[in-house]
Order: sequence, then C-alpha cells, then structure tokens
Amino acid sequence: MPPLDLHVALFGASGAGKTVLLAAFYRAQTQPSFQDEYAYKIQAVNKAQGNQLLGRFYRLEEGKFPEGSTRFDEYVFDFFPRDLPEPAVRIHWYDYPGRWWEDEPADAEERELMREGLLKLGLSQVGILIADGAKYQDEGAGYIRWLFEHFADECERLGRTSAAAGVEVSFPREWILALSKADLFPPEYRAEDFAREVCRDADDQLAKLCAVLRAEQAFGHRFMLLSSVAAPRDRRDAGEVGEPRDADEAREGAETGEPRAPRIDPKASIGVRTLAPAILVSTVEGAVREAQAARRDKSARETLLEGLRGLVQFVDSIDDFLPKKYQIVSKILRYISLKDLVSTRLDRLKRAREDAIRKGDTFKAVLTAMVAALREEEGLRAYHQNQ
Repeated sequence: MPPLDLHVALFGASGAGKTVLLAAFYRAQTQPSFQDEYAYKIQAVNKAQGNQLLGRFYRLEEGKFPEGSTRFDEYVFDFFPRDLPEPAVRIHWYDYPGRWWEDEPADAEERELMREGLLKLGLSQVGILIADGAKYQDEGAGYIRWLFEHFADECERLGRTSAAAGVEVSFPREWILALSKADLFPPEYRAEDFAREVCRDADDQLAKLCAVLRAEQAFGHRFMLLSSVAAPRDRRDAGEVGEPRDADEAREGAETGEPRAPRIDPKASIGVRTLAPAILVSTVEGAVREAQAARRDKSARETLLEGLRGLVQFVDSIDDFLPKKYQIVSKILRYISLKDLVSTRLDRLKRAREDAIRKGDTFKAVLTAMVAALREEEGLRAYHQNQ
C-alpha cells in the first residue's frame, strides 16, 4: 500500500529561521538515537535534497548559518517504522520564500514559479506560520500584531493579483503558529505560554487574519515552540554575545569586529521531533471539521471529540463527501483508534507501537509512534492546543 500523503505549507518572513529549521528537522530524525526513542525514521525521497539538508546541518555545527531561501521549494519525506522496509507516511513540505510576502516578482520566471507554488496551496492540509522568536523577544506583542496584520494584507494582495492572472489561491484551513528560535526563551517557557500571550495581546489582529484565511475555526488554537539550534544556556545567562541567527547577522559581526559568539549546539533542538506528529493530528482534525460541516444532523454545540466519534462511525463512506486532500483520514482511522488519538496513556501507546513493529504493521507502527511523540516531555512543552 502506498504511504499516506500529508501536505504542509510553511510561511515566514525572511530571516525567521525556515531554512535552518528544515535542516534540523531532517537531521534529527535520521539519527539512530531518534529511531531508538521514537521507533520511526525519516528519509528524503530525493537523495540529493537529503544530502543538501545534511550539508546545511553540518555547516551549522561549524557555526555557519545558511543563506535564506529565495525560491519556492518542495521537499518530500518518507517516514518508516524502525526495522521495517516500507514507508507509512509521506510528507510534502512546501517552503514558501519570505520575499514573496514582501516584494513583487522580480521577473517573468519568478512570476511563473510563484504561480506554480500558489497552486500547491490547494493541496495542503496544514499551514505553518513561523513567528521570529528573536524579534518577538526584542519587540514583544507589537511584533506579533505586525506579523498577523502583514500576513493578512499580503494574503489578500496575493489573492487579488492571482485572481487577475486567472489563478485561484486556496489557503489551508488548518494552521499551526510556531515560534522559532525558542532557545532564546527560559527553559520553563512552553507553547502554552506563547498561546496565552498571543490571545491576550493580538486578538484583534488574529481575528482579521482568520477571516482572510477563512480559517476562523482553525487558526489561533495550535501553537508550537521550535528551535533548530541552541547556544549553551549557561553562556547566554552569563550575558555573553548570542550566536548569529542567520547569514546576514554573521556577516555583520565579522565586519564590526565584535567578539566571536559562543558555539551553538545544533543537537539541542526544540520541537522539531514534534512537528510531523502535529501535522498528522492537525490533518485528522481538519477532516473532522469538514465532516461536521457536511453533516446536516450535527448539533451546533458538537465538540471536536464528538465529531471525531461521528467520523469513526461512518468511516467506510467518508471519502464520498470529504474533499480529496482529506480522504486519507479514512485510512488513518483504520490503523489508529479514536482512544489512541485522544486519551491513551504514553506507556500504552509505546506498547502498541512496539507490538505493531513486531507484527510488521507499518501504518499502525508509525501512526501510533507519532501520536506518542506528542505526549513525550518535549511534545508537551513544544506543542499546545488551547481549544
């Protein structure tokens, strides 16, 4: 059976950390220690892209931050259970360059690349908006308000200009708001704290963005902390110079003759192991919402959990009315139970995961492992849903 296809669109302004994040995301999940702990592994479908990502990571180990991406890229990753040969999940990662949300296309070639990239949005079950943790730490709530306002305005602009060119832009309905460079915050800082601050300080701007994306039910209730690398905590606390966060900052340091920054630790990431599981769960929830909208007999007060129960009851016929990009959920719910998705304890999930590996059940092994990852200590800190 072919792997389950998940499609995710990644957005963020230039310098927010998307390029570094992707390298850390890939490297972390190729390691034997990750496979031992989480019981699955990742492979790039395009081996050249995999080597490119590993090369970026190895340069990070030397303190060399990559140049930010200036073009649209698609990366495809397969997720395999430990010790089993077939992939269970395939994630298509659409990386949208920050300059698309800041400038007009430079020429006809870039305009065509933008058109092709925007068409991919219609395939995406989940969107991730990256908030720059360094700017948030420096500027506070004003930065988040600006980010929401700016992204909403640019989405509207892209929609208008694309429509004029005969291209219909369809944004994802399910979203995760992720704070990059989370290592800059105290160790006790959690995604739940970030969620509380956003809802308290930027509720008006959040409502505007939800309306533009037509995602009133699904933007602003999933939050993540992400950090691709970390400077040593004791050195930061002592007030020493921080590691440059991107190539521009590194060049500035060299030109000004400032003291050399402390070496970073690329292995001390936050949240990158939780990202794929969060995408999986968000996709299932998106299907629940679509199913709820299609059911005429649903109650206006029906919760997401109740909607999921209803989805399971008629899973065999769900593909008849769900949009195509959500039809994989019928397969997901055949391999992982409702109880596992919402309430099963971590130790039981791990036992179910290991049992599936022993039986050679590829799909159940990876899906159970991903749900378990959200309940690990890192998952509980790095991922939060407030509703």
